[in-house]
Amino acid sequence: MRSKQQGYVLLVILALMMAGGAGYFVSTVNETAIQSEAGRNKDILKQLRNARDRLLTYAATHPEVYGDTTPTPGPGYFPCPDQDNNRWTDGSCSDEVAIGRLPEKIGSRGVNFLPEGLDRQLVWYALDSNYSYQGGDSRCDAPMSNKDPIDRCEPLNHDAPSSRITLNGKSDYVALLFYAGMAQGGQDRGTSNDVTDFLDGGNADGDGDFFSVQAGNDINDLVVGITKAEWLALMRKRLVQDISDNGGCDGGLADTDHWFSRNQWADDSVISGRCNGGSDPDPDPDDSEKSESSEKSGKKNGKGNNGKHNGW
Repeated sequence: MRSKQQGYVLLVILALMMAGGAGYFVSTVNETAIQSEAGRNKDILKQLRNARDRLLTYAATHPEVYGDTTPTPGPGYFPCPDQDNNRWTDGSCSDEVAIGRLPEKIGSRGVNFLPEGLDRQLVWYALDSNYSYQGGDSRCDAPMSNKDPIDRCEPLNHDAPSSRITLNGKSDYVALLFYAGMAQGGQDRGTSNDVTDFLDGGNADGDGDFFSVQAGNDINDLVVGITKAEWLALMRKRLVQDISDNGGCDGGLADTDHWFSRNQWADDSVISGRCNGGSDPDPDPDDSEKSESSEKSGKKNGKGNNGKHNGW
């Protein structure tokens, strides 16, 4: 009898050891999976920042990209999202907040926005259409109006209306880039071009309020943004170079047909000071206004390329 009881005890001990070992194994696998996902998300956010910098560079060099257009448009404009999933920027984005995939390129201009290594089907892009490079009168907030024949809202400058995009309750974003997380809640991606099959919850409801993955919500989209303050800081850096190249704010920049004059940049306090011999503007906006990239709510991330943009 004692031998049989000892046998039962040994079996129980063995079962407990196996259960403990299985628990350790499962715990190790889960931890490894979490670490792997964190590393993957870090890489994705790095690539999204790369795409953001490409968009900002395009906006800052807009007069050069479209130098063959009459009149030449000023800096600050972004491409429309790709809403029909053909890899190209759409011909117009007339909604106040346009959303679609990040266009891969503008072929006629030799511009490419999509970094290698990102699944383009999962990279989405929301834009305040005041800042779009075309879209018609309906998307321009007063005091701006659509400038013919270049089809852009003018004057686009420091006084441009507050952006119609928010991220996690923070206002004044010009544009957002999303990387859709794993499909959930019945999302069927297949050949779908419906934003609700890619972005979650409030990111797919058609308004300008967006959210990033964070504790307590059901959203798993990674998001990188461009604030108006970040946009304005880069435009000012570009304008300082224009003023230096022109030898001041008179001459060509003062011509009524020049984009500098049409967009009333001389009324900007920083630019006006530079016209009158003041110092260069700070290249970066205040920390509280920098763009938010999210693995967690409210986490601030630096710019790609060590905080530098091509040419400035």
